Amino acid sequence: MNSFVQHIIRKTLVLSAVVFMAACQTPPPSGLTDAQIEALRDIGFNREEGGWELALDGRILFGPNDAKLADDNRATIERVVTTLKSVGIDGFTIEGYTDSTGSESYNHKLSLQRAEVVARYISELGVPYENLTVKARGTANPVADNRTASGRAQNRRVVLIVPAD
Repeated sequence: MNSFVQHIIRKTLVLSAVVFMAACQTPPPSGLTDAQIEALRDIGFNREEGGWELALDGRILFGPNDAKLADDNRATIERVVTTLKSVGIDGFTIEGYTDSTGSESYNHKLSLQRAEVVARYISELGVPYENLTVKARGTANPVADNRTASGRAQNRRVVLIVPAD
């Protein structure tokens, strides 16, 4: 299913939820229920411009030139997905990032591989793959200084974003 169709389906589902909530006269803030927002906050999501964002930079990191999930990464993803599913959130965006070493095309490909490995694992945990949007961000939006080894390590990450609307 292409991304345009996924977008239309998501918008239809969101609109249906808004109409239902309006009928109950309790419209959810930002398109999410209070319970969903509380769950997002409890597991470390913050409200950002693009939605509710969980930067997994301290929890799911990758080695240089690597797109493999370590066991501790799997445990973190399981915890996050279990919580999101428990409050009815079953779709989000997964963005992969790299440090600044390597060419732009290599970093784009590697960041996509990182996002896809996380998406496949999330799908194995019961979230339909078609509900996930996978994006390669390459070296964009570094969270730390790429001139240091520790900074580069923090930039080799994946970010999950739950739409606010």
